Amino acid sequence: MRAAVIRDFYRDLSIETVNNPICPENGVVLEVAACGVCRSDFHGWVGEHPKVTPGSILGHEYCGTVVAAGPQAKHKPGDRLIAPFILACGACPHCATGVSNACENAIVPGFGTPGAYAEYIAIPFDHNLVHLPETMTPALAAGLGCRVTTAWHALTDRANLRAGEWVAVHGTAVITDFTC
Repeated sequence: MRAAVIRDFYRDLSIETVNNPICPENGVVLEVAACGVCRSDFHGWVGEHPKVTPGSILGHEYCGTVVAAGPQAKHKPGDRLIAPFILACGACPHCATGVSNACENAIVPGFGTPGAYAEYIAIPFDHNLVHLPETMTPALAAGLGCRVTTAWHALTDRANLRAGEWVAVHGTAVITDFTC
């Protein structure tokens, strides 16, 4: 498969042929339909993340279609799915108490394991994946697993925003048409 690989920090990613991912027993392999670019990816690309080294494949905001499923997988080939950026085990004490973002066995694609800047990605703990609605484009869905969940956590947990309260958001932009 083709993937965008970091060879040198601060340099263009190298489009290379790499081995196809192996399907995890407790997960799936997705054919990537879309993958976002996040500030975290930038930190990895410039060498500021300890789990990103030359040879890494970034990409943790993605969605795609199942092309292979392990025997313990929840999903099946053909399922269109969205992934969160943290793949929690679902079994550790943190997961059991509802704080899967602090999972002791968490996997974050692109940061220690190959990410979704590739044609395919192996996803363990596929119980984290949710179905992509037919009415939602993959490009929109790709941002749900990181950008939207991070903003939601910031507003509902950190800022403790409640129903009926107001918040001002500064500095956002929406690009609806991009032409080269």
